[in-house]
Amino acid sequence: MNAKLEVDTHKMPLDAELAKPYLESFDIRVGRDSDPTGGATSALEPMAGGVHLFVEPKNTARATALLRAYHGAQRVPGVQTYESADDLASRAFRTSLLGLVLFPIVMHIYAIVMLVKVPRRALSTKGRWHFALALATSLLVVTAAAAYLGKQFV
Repeated sequence: MNAKLEVDTHKMPLDAELAKPYLESFDIRVGRDSDPTGGATSALEPMAGGVHLFVEPKNTARATALLRAYHGAQRVPGVQTYESADDLASRAFRTSLLGLVLFPIVMHIYAIVMLVKVPRRALSTKGRWHFALALATSLLVVTAAAAYLGKQFV
């Protein structure tokens, strides 16, 4: 395959290895990133940008359509792949409450990181409350912990 265009990226090598024969079953030649270590660093591929699948330019549109159907068929009914803004704010709120009892610093920092990802304009009234309470709780705990640690090391 001389000229090739990227049609898909997978976080895990196994996902790429499953999508590749799917496309090949429709007579589309597929290439993927070469792994110079022979699989020794396959666990690190998600951090390196994932595994990319390539096809010839003439098959790009067809491969993209097939992959869209392939990925749609893999979704499990009843399992939400992407969280809404309210769901993410609610999860951050639950994490901040759990952080009052279990791993306080870590859980509250994690809750703050989740809150940064929340698109605030998409929040409902309940979602705004969860957002505000999670932010207030987490900032209070992290600030108190920083003040306590600051006194210990001064």
